[in-house]
Formats: sequence, structure tokens, C-alpha cells
Amino acid sequence: MSQPQTVVTQGEITSLTNLVRGIRGVGIDIPSDVEAELEIRKNSAGDGRLSQQAHAEAVSRLYSVPAKDFNDALDAAADATARLRAEQELAAVIEAASVHRLRRAVAFASPDWTSAVVVLLNEVVEDYRLNDHAEHLPNLGERGFNPLSMSGASGAALEAWRNAGLRLRELWSLYTRIAHFEGHEIGPSRELSVNLSTAAILGNPGTWNRAVTAADKLAVFEAGGDSVKLWQPLSPFIVAPLSGFALEFSTLDDAARIRRAIQPAA
Repeated sequence: MSQPQTVVTQGEITSLTNLVRGIRGVGIDIPSDVEAELEIRKNSAGDGRLSQQAHAEAVSRLYSVPAKDFNDALDAAADATARLRAEQELAAVIEAASVHRLRRAVAFASPDWTSAVVVLLNEVVEDYRLNDHAEHLPNLGERGFNPLSMSGASGAALEAWRNAGLRLRELWSLYTRIAHFEGHEIGPSRELSVNLSTAAILGNPGTWNRAVTAADKLAVFEAGGDSVKLWQPLSPFIVAPLSGFALEFSTLDDAARIRRAIQPAA
């Protein structure tokens, strides 16, 4: 059987390990097979310093040994060079194999991780009563907005969303990293299709018009428009209430079904 052709970059290794670390950091269980692959990487990650040192010393002796010992020193340098090259080649093989195995284990785990992150995101929404507060959110995009004109309900709504923002951003970062690993793009984006899918992740717009409104707002967030500047710390979550539907996170598969249900037939 042919070997998988795996191109490994340091960026991918870092991305995979950071993703697992982030999942673990929010209290989501790491499957035993992912743990096992991480252990393989840990145990196989030799730095080769002993072979490099032996090679350097063998080469150095070529410059200083008596003439009568030069051939023996040359043989030793050749052996040290061969060992170092073999170890480097084996290290590259181990690196590629271990990353391929870890990537495969993460791919099996990622749908469950997405579901678990969605549960945590919706718990934040519920704990801070974000949808209950949504109807009282002030219009921060209004020209000449004066914070002193806010009602008590508006102030409480804004405070609830602000307090929830840090946890939402932490979990959303994990969601988007899993999605990117699976090959999906998440908004805010300049692409309408990406933003429509993102709107469905944030909730069920209910109608195509509300979905398009949400997608347009996501595009404005991506562009950094003045009308959304004050809302930027709550992007993209705030797009749901600003577009007239409840914030209720969904998995990628559920979001695809939501979009299909409201998208007009071609």
C-alpha cells in the first residue's frame, strides 16, 4: 500500500495542537484516540542534538588529528554523517506520519466538538438572557447617538451583551477554528454566500429577506463601516438581533439545513 503523501508545515502542527488545547481549555472532553496521537507526537519529537553534536565533533577531529590517524577520523566522520542523515530522514517520516494520524483523529472528533461548543455558546445566550434583552438594545449606529439618552432597560440590555461578549468570543474562536479545519469559511466576509451561511449559524432568520439583511450587516462588519463601529466587539453575534431574529447557535450541518429551508428555489 502506498504511503500518504503528507506535506507538513509548522503552522499546521501549531494549529492542530492549539485547537486541541483550546477544546480542552473550555472543558470539552478529548477522545482517547486524539490523546494517543498527541502522545505519539510527544514521544517521537526528538531534537537530534546528540547526533548533531557527535557529527560536529567527528568533523572537528579531521582538522586536528595527527596525520597517521586521519583515515580513522575520516571513517568516524563518515559514520557520524550517515547516522545524522538517517536520523533526520527518519525524523521527517515520523513527523509526517504523526501529523497525518493526528489530523485524522481530529477529523473524527471535530463534529462532536462543534456540537459541544454550540451547547456552550447557547448556554451563554441563556445565562445572560441575551434574546430577552435584545428588544431593548439601543441603536448605537444612529448618527449622534447619546448614551445619556438610554433607558434603564437599554442600559441593562447593553450591559448583558457586553458581559457575555468575552465568553462568546472565546467559544466562537473555537467554533471557527474547527470549521476552518473542516474546510469551511465563516463570516464576517465580503462574500454573500459565506455570510448567508454564517447568518444561519447564528440563528434561524425565518425568511430569506432577514437572512440577506444579516448577510449584508456581516459584510459591513467586515468592511469596518461606521454604522457598526460601536458594535464591533460583539461581532458577529449582535447581527442576529440587529437583523430581527433570535441568537441561537447551530452546527454547520444544522445551519446548512436552515439555509436550504429559507433559500428561494433556483
